Amino acid sequence: MLEIDGQTIEIPDSTGNMSNSIFAFSPDGEQILIALYEDGPSADPMTRLYHYEKGKLVETGQIKQDIRRIQISHGQMQVHEPYNVMTIDSIERIYYVTKNGHLQELTQEEYWLSGYAEVELLQDMTLYRTPNGETFILPAGSKVRMTKLDATQDWICIEITDGVKGWFRLRDGTDYSDYFSGLYFAG
Repeated sequence: MLEIDGQTIEIPDSTGNMSNSIFAFSPDGEQILIALYEDGPSADPMTRLYHYEKGKLVETGQIKQDIRRIQISHGQMQVHEPYNVMTIDSIERIYYVTKNGHLQELTQEEYWLSGYAEVELLQDMTLYRTPNGETFILPAGSKVRMTKLDATQDWICIEITDGVKGWFRLRDGTDYSDYFSGLYFAG
């Protein structure tokens, strides 16, 4: 429960891991937001954002990151959220709050991954110079990093240690451990 100006609001806490951290900030110099931070299941960070609307506290949205790790500038919130595409990673997303108080993700042409994990290709793989572009074969044994996704988040770019980049389409139900060694999965 949170009480502000005599108004009590029930804050959903299915995990029991609220860290009792409350922050107030203005992403754009006009709106004031209240941020509640919690550790979700498996210590997954979660920030719940609220704003006032007609004298009542209303949920604005949720960001899967600790509010203290969100970069706020010119009305936008730049966030590195957990993202499991083929391995445990994080994706860079940009959010803003609309004039009617809803959290909205800014669509990007490319979504950057942390790209810190180097993995090894286990078999030859056909890559594209651009999504759906000219192809080339990357030989087994190549060391690569996953660096970004395209706007649709259907294509992933991998960078080879010599700076060459290639794209391949992500497919549901594919076991990528057949293609790469060194993938990390939580559990």
